[in-house]
Amino acid sequence: MALSFRTPLQRLRKSLGPRTLAAALALLLAAVALQFWSGYLRQGTDRTGRETERITQHLKAASDAARQQQVSQVESVRTLPRRSEVADQVFKLAELAAEHRLTLTNTEYSLLPAAAAASAQAKIHFTGSATYGDTQSFLEAAQGDLPALRLQRISLERRKIADTALEVGLEFILFYRSGQP
Repeated sequence: MALSFRTPLQRLRKSLGPRTLAAALALLLAAVALQFWSGYLRQGTDRTGRETERITQHLKAASDAARQQQVSQVESVRTLPRRSEVADQVFKLAELAAEHRLTLTNTEYSLLPAAAAASAQAKIHFTGSATYGDTQSFLEAAQGDLPALRLQRISLERRKIADTALEVGLEFILFYRSGQP
């Protein structure tokens, strides 16, 4: 007598009833779906973990860069002249002007109000006369010799076409340490 697979399934169907068999089949499908979704969620969790790790590394690198920039700024402030040295820096700038044939007619400087920061600024205003070339060489020398100096404004005026000398107006900002002198 040959057994067929239908007979046990038919017996199971008869003994359990169609509703129970449908419920068992639904449970079986739910278990398969649950297994599929757990694998999918595990992949998502792995992907999320990798993404979280990548973002964490990126934030750590940004934090390290910010910390390095702060250290760099503190070291930069240490290289600035002290407040007591501002007059010497203005005098040095005037000497550079004379070396580069810039004839000064007026020199003024003033300390700008300092915020609660490690550095402050002094405004320096020069007026005089020079040629284009002399003015350019003076500005290059000033930039090289006084690294805390920034050119804020420049004014060049030629009164007559035949004039070789220009009326020159220069406004600089000199950064200095605002702490102790």
